[in-house]
Amino acid sequence: MPKPSSSSSNFAMKKCYRQENNVDADCSCCHLKEKQEETDAEDQISRLPNDVLVLILSHLPMKDAAKTNILSRRWRYLWTFFTGTLDFDASLTLEELRFPLGSGNLNSLREERLRFVRWVDQVLGLHQALTVDGLRIIFDVGYECDVDNWVKFALDKKVQKLELDFTDLRMADYSELYAFPSHLFENSNPSSLTALHLKRVNVTGGTLECLLSHCPFLEVLSVKNSSSLLSLNIWGPTLKLKYLEIWGCRNFEKLEISAVNLLSFSYRGPEVVHFKHVPQLLELSVAGSFFKVVVDKLFKHLSFLSQLKTLNLHFTGPLKLIMTGPQQFPELNNLKYLELKVSLLEFGDLFLLAPLLRASPSLHKLTLLRCHLETYRL
Repeated sequence: MPKPSSSSSNFAMKKCYRQENNVDADCSCCHLKEKQEETDAEDQISRLPNDVLVLILSHLPMKDAAKTNILSRRWRYLWTFFTGTLDFDASLTLEELRFPLGSGNLNSLREERLRFVRWVDQVLGLHQALTVDGLRIIFDVGYECDVDNWVKFALDKKVQKLELDFTDLRMADYSELYAFPSHLFENSNPSSLTALHLKRVNVTGGTLECLLSHCPFLEVLSVKNSSSLLSLNIWGPTLKLKYLEIWGCRNFEKLEISAVNLLSFSYRGPEVVHFKHVPQLLELSVAGSFFKVVVDKLFKHLSFLSQLKTLNLHFTGPLKLIMTGPQQFPELNNLKYLELKVSLLEFGDLFLLAPLLRASPSLHKLTLLRCHLETYRL
């Protein structure tokens, strides 16, 4: 056998200072060894196939996934195959611009709009995956961007969750809001959609009814501050809708609900709601003038109230205006959580709740909140 060279023997017998003296001190050989181990660990990740790396990236927030493009040439475009939620949430920037919104901040808003629109257009233009789980766009985008193209992108990518929140810092007239496009459904199939959230987006009842009929898996529908929504008929034997929220649609005239799978309904608006068939409804949240309707009429005539587990009642007025005189409430045997939010709450008002509390023998939690009137502006 060949004898090992003296240099290799010397190296094999050589001990580092930290090992020989059993102390925690830095030395060059141990530092190099640790560095080599870190490099080996990095190499293990790099040896993974691209589809596995893309799967890992798709479980990260979109911004973090995009930052990996600086790692190496191989990583440069991996993030463009991201299949998670494309999240363009700039609500924090909106809050920074909100107060005060003077002429200087209006200029800043225009600059932020341009920057935001470029960001969205660039990411959507580079995206290469066939599908994407979700698309969230939250900003005051103004009127100089192609939102139709963003919605078409979502439909073409078979998005499951779509959220458009175009909160307007200037509180412009409702007629100036972006109109959700029904014509895009002619060439794109929205059947993969499971959740749709629209805020300060004009959408008609006909468009929503068309969506419900073409989206067999739609479970969540939320519409806030739409002036185009005049009437809506929710029905269908195959309807999967579980969560419905209609909030602040000032021109609303009629809402009929017949949804066998509906679990939660949240509403603020005029007194135009008609419950046809909601056998699974467990959570009801109402606000505004519809609050008094619930107390005065619906409590006495709706059979589904006995199955409720959560009830939230919000009213922009003192409690004594709606809880007047002896109230007869139906038995709410399953009610566990009750929340009352009013603009004026006095100590004596607690006695007004006694009939409601007696009708709720299983109540676990009662929450009383005082709100400001401006909280409920449309």
